[in-house]
Amino acid sequence: MNTFNRIPNPCIGYCKLNEDGICGGCGRTKSERTDWIFLQPAQQQEIVDKSKQRLAELKQQTEK
Repeated sequence: MNTFNRIPNPCIGYCKLNEDGICGGCGRTKSERTDWIFLQPAQQQEIVDKSKQRLAELKQQTEK
């Protein structure tokens, strides 16, 4: 696998899962975090996109 095309790991070092199993730091699920190094860049990008949405939703929930 070509490592030059890999997506940077979105972890920010704040690894705390909420009650839905979503990390409060990066927005990934536990399996997305543990599987990260085995995924193709397109799969990683899909997770990054989903996790950004999850973090935005979490932020909205906490602002209510």
